[in-house]
Amino acid sequence: MRGVQQRMDNATLNAVALEAIRRQLEGQGLSPRPVEKTLLLGVDGLLCRCEVLAVPPDLPSAIVPVGVEVILGESGRVIREVMVGFSEDRQDAVVQAMHNWAEGVFPPIRHACASSPEKDSRVEVCRLSARNVVTGETVDWKVILGLTQVGGWNKEVTAGVIPTETLLRSLANPLTSVASDPRLHWVKVYLARQPDGEKVLECKRDNKDWAEGRSALRRLPLPRDSHFVHLRRFLVLHPAHAAIREGECGTETPPGEGKHVRRPGSGFRWLFRKRRA
Repeated sequence: MRGVQQRMDNATLNAVALEAIRRQLEGQGLSPRPVEKTLLLGVDGLLCRCEVLAVPPDLPSAIVPVGVEVILGESGRVIREVMVGFSEDRQDAVVQAMHNWAEGVFPPIRHACASSPEKDSRVEVCRLSARNVVTGETVDWKVILGLTQVGGWNKEVTAGVIPTETLLRSLANPLTSVASDPRLHWVKVYLARQPDGEKVLECKRDNKDWAEGRSALRRLPLPRDSHFVHLRRFLVLHPAHAAIREGECGTETPPGEGKHVRRPGSGFRWLFRKRRA
């Protein structure tokens, strides 16, 4: 009986999640509409579906994880993310989780997939070039980053600890593995520090655990505090099919500042370019 009730509760919460996303995206100027148990997001055929997940037994019951999937149009590729809400009221927790998804995860996806992306204060766009040092081939990319979402005792301190450029430089060498794969790629970064100083790291690339990315994150600092602090960021790598024009995107950074030793066997290294204003 309890299992039946749990399924009924989750079915209700799944609907709550979709409705919360619909309201959030309407606030961003979109017109999403329900299609059976999914939501047509109003951006070039993107579909969204949600599922409230089971709470692991070692976690408090006030934690509600929600899996969110975005289906990328005709390609059928799926961007998966798990958002967590914190509240004794499960519906409030779901709404909170979907708010964070709509503010931090969806904007870079929208920017990458829209045929004519609009300016959005929720995203930061950088330009990178991956150059094959043997053949001279250059692959140009846009890196679209969502908001830095932080929690813990001192959010302002935590938010300022890892600037965008520092994050990208840390991930640059591991990302050479996708430099010659001209498809959309996405990365989730999550760092936390427990009150006892222990670090918790999670890094996923294209939905899969990414050991190389997680190893790179170990070098990033988080403030030492007697309280729990955490930081998460979602970014999308979008292949720029047109060559980057020097006047449009700035110049390469000087040697030693923006170049990274190539990944063994890949032949590629990243050349950083100035961010757009």
